[in-house]
Amino acid sequence: MTPLYRFACHACGASLSARLRVLGEPALLARHESHTWLVGESGFLPAGSALVPPGLGNQPGFHGWIAPQPRSRIALHPSWSRTVGCCGLSHSSFTDGNLVCARCGAEVGVGYEDCCGPHWAGLFERVALTTEEAPDPWPDEVGVRCDLLREILDASLPDGLAAPGRDWLRGSASACFFDPTSWDHAPHVEQPALSLAGSADAPELALTASSFPEGAGLRLPIPFVVLARLALVGEPPYGPPERPLPWQSSDAEGPEVNVARDAATGRVFLSVTGRDVNVTLRFDEGAWTGAWRALNAQLGGA
Repeated sequence: MTPLYRFACHACGASLSARLRVLGEPALLARHESHTWLVGESGFLPAGSALVPPGLGNQPGFHGWIAPQPRSRIALHPSWSRTVGCCGLSHSSFTDGNLVCARCGAEVGVGYEDCCGPHWAGLFERVALTTEEAPDPWPDEVGVRCDLLREILDASLPDGLAAPGRDWLRGSASACFFDPTSWDHAPHVEQPALSLAGSADAPELALTASSFPEGAGLRLPIPFVVLARLALVGEPPYGPPERPLPWQSSDAEGPEVNVARDAATGRVFLSVTGRDVNVTLRFDEGAWTGAWRALNAQLGGA
């Protein structure tokens, strides 16, 4: 059995998180990657942990750090002076909260989702924290599995994929992850499959599909930490439209990826934007999650 933690608003008792596991594996912590969560959706980094990055570890008054939460749980402070950043949510201090309970509006923490560095939500010590014993949701020996994943990546052969063509590589200006009604403007991908490419230092996902031309596919740079969370730990390979799953490769020039799921329609939307790429694709949820399950099975399962 493993201790799992859950946060709730100190003022009204509303849930602020799902059950979370303390992060003890350094390979699952995004210390430097921009447009990427500091910890995964199921992780909790306590304030006293030796893994807390410099700049956060010397900030008093926090329980610790979790992934940015859906706005239905944790909303943004109504004052723009506390939330305005360059390209996203930022903060003016570590004492004035920019995150509030979505139910009652009480200040619950400080969040960061701007362009440079990892994204996180820090919850104040006054927020209620409960603990329960439950079966460990993570696979055994995560650190060993991460080492094996690095070996697999370094042994990966070039995939020889050709680009699937202009019809697939175009990005629709009318399709955006936060508006599921616009997703019909993105090409629909049938029977997607995922495999590994690149190296341990620069991992890539090779995306192929029955709807692509034969021998064609897309290579998506992905930080090792995100690949490990999705392929080994089994975290959801998407987020809600108001807070999609984001990542950007460790290369500062790499494209930004956002993956969102619309629960009402069972569709998944993927956008890839960067200096030389602009792609929007649409999947059936079962097909997208099935591709990740198949990749997990190839890596030995959870």
